[in-house]
Formats: sequence, structure tokens, C-alpha cells
Amino acid sequence: MKARLISLLLFGAGALWGGDLTITLVDQNPLTINIKGSSVDEEAASISFFLYFRDDGTTDLTTGNVNDSQIYTTWGWNSGVFRTVIITDGSWSRNGHTFTKQLLYDNADPDAYSNFWITGGINAVVCTFSPLGTGHAYIEANGAGAFVDWSLAAHNLTFVNQDATLPVQMGEMEAAAVPGEGIKLLWNTESETNSAGFHVWRSFSEDGAYKRISTAMVPSQGSGSSGTEYRFVDKNAIDGKEYWYKIEEISVEGVSEFFGPISVSSAPLPTEFGMSQNYPNPFNPETAIEYELPEISEVTVKVYTLLGMEIKTLVNKIQNAGRYTLTWNGTDNGGRKVPSGIYFLRMQAGAFSQIRKMTFIQ
Repeated sequence: MKARLISLLLFGAGALWGGDLTITLVDQNPLTINIKGSSVDEEAASISFFLYFRDDGTTDLTTGNVNDSQIYTTWGWNSGVFRTVIITDGSWSRNGHTFTKQLLYDNADPDAYSNFWITGGINAVVCTFSPLGTGHAYIEANGAGAFVDWSLAAHNLTFVNQDATLPVQMGEMEAAAVPGEGIKLLWNTESETNSAGFHVWRSFSEDGAYKRISTAMVPSQGSGSSGTEYRFVDKNAIDGKEYWYKIEEISVEGVSEFFGPISVSSAPLPTEFGMSQNYPNPFNPETAIEYELPEISEVTVKVYTLLGMEIKTLVNKIQNAGRYTLTWNGTDNGGRKVPSGIYFLRMQAGAFSQIRKMTFIQ
């Protein structure tokens, strides 16, 4: 392409010779590549660069996202005869990051005398990714002759923000129903920059109204390239329902960005009353007890000695249908440790009653 330009060159007076160009990658939506003269306006008869991008799976990066209509010429809009935009999937390493997409932008003026581009601080190329998502971008010139004037004199390039990083590079997000606990949300970041923390939002449908359910912000590591794993438990999730969750990341400047949504169905409601054998058994220092309620019930769970003496009340209240987990640490109602031995655990829920035998070892 550059050789073809040479054959079309016409020399004339009044042209601006190759000088200093500043190229800025603006990391906002839309992602913008700003090309301008560093101190005075400069011309560019040829513009050619690579934009590397790490796609997060939600960003739609296509050639249709590349808008260069703001590039203007001395005699009207760029004709685009030698305009090329190619997106390639692969793996490229730049500045310590691995990128999965390479966008080649190449635009050469077919009439370098009458139609050179004036780069007086314009947003030369605008990439309207939809949405920008959490991608990570890096720009570099495509060879020494990537930015030249009409006489093919190369410009001296200065990159400002050559490597654009959004506050958080989100990794995987997971949600799982945990019987007796609620819904556990797990997410990890690949990197963080000036991140303050996260909030969790919930909805009953994908496109419904989301409500924030985290009262306190889940604190982040702040900044780092290694990433961190985070978790949050929605203890108010009701069994038998489907939920949708979004994670809101908030930067130290107060700017927020949402990730997701992801969906999960909570555990189905139990169909009958029941209390499982405690685990572990024998135990020390504590043991877990699980029970199920198919309907709202007045529930009592108590511990008795072999002689039938009540020593500990674990539950005594009305509870909704669902799955529950409680623990006993081998103490009586006064907080004193009980002697080693065998104890009975009795659950009463309405007309339902069940007894389990437990062994405590000091």
C-alpha cells in the first residue's frame, strides 16, 4: 500500500511536513483513538495502526464498530478508497498483557496532494464497541511508515495512554444454591486498578428491576495485576425461586460498572419433614444438624440426656418452609461444657417428631 502511494505523489506548495504526532487511547465508551499534532496541526496522508483487545465475552468487536468519519481532508470527507479494517482472533503479548483480538486499521489517501488529512486534535478513529465491557486495549503503529505526510515523510509518534485498562478485568462469575444457607455468589478478577469494592444486585428476572442486596461494600484489593476471588452469600433467598444477579464494581473515584447478569435457581422446597443424622458423630468440638420443613411450622430442636433431662434448646420459633442447618458445640443452656457421653436430639414441628442419637467426646 505504501509503494502504491509513492506512484501517486504530487508535490505542491503549502504542505505541512512530517512532524510530531500525539496518539491518545481514550478508555471510555466509545473507545476513541485521538490523533493530533503535538504542538501544531500535522497532515497524515497515511494512517495505519494495530489495536489489540482482550475480549471479555460480552463486547461486540466488529468492523462495523469502527467509525472514522471524523477524519477530514482539505477537499471534503475521506473517500476511503484504500481503507482497510480487519479483525483477527489469536494471541498477542503486549506490555505484559495477552490479547485475543487484533484490529488492523489502514487508511491511505489515493490523492495525497489534494486530499491529505489534517489531524488538528480530532478524534480520528472511534471504536463504538457495544458494550465496551471489561476489555483491555493497546494501540501501536503498523510499521515505521504508519503515519506519514503527503511526501511520505514519517512523523515522530508519542503515545499517551497507549495501554487502556478499565478499573476491573472481571474473570468468572458463579452462583450456586447451598441448602440451609442461601445462594453463594463467587467471582474473580483478572486485574484491578483503583477499585474500591463491590455491591451485589438481585432481580427475579433477567430484564427486571434489580435491587441492591449488599448492605456493606465487599472490599477489593484496590490495584493489582494478579486478581482476587470474592464471595457473597444471599441469605434471604427463598427456596424454589429463580434469581438473577449483577455485580457492581465501584472505583475509588466513585465510578461504577455492572457485570453480569447470571442466574441461579435456589433449592426446591422440601416435600416432607425430616432431620438428618448429625455430622460428625462422634464429635468434638461441634457438630452440624440439618432439617427440612415442607411448610411453615413452629419448630423446636432440643438436646436431652439419656435420662430425658433437657440440657440445651437449639431452636424454638416459627420458621418458613425450607432447609436449615444449625450447630451444637457441646454446651448446656448455661454455656457450660457437658460431660462426654451419649445425648438425644429431638426435633418437633407440628405433629412431626424425630429423635437422633449423638455422641460427644471431650
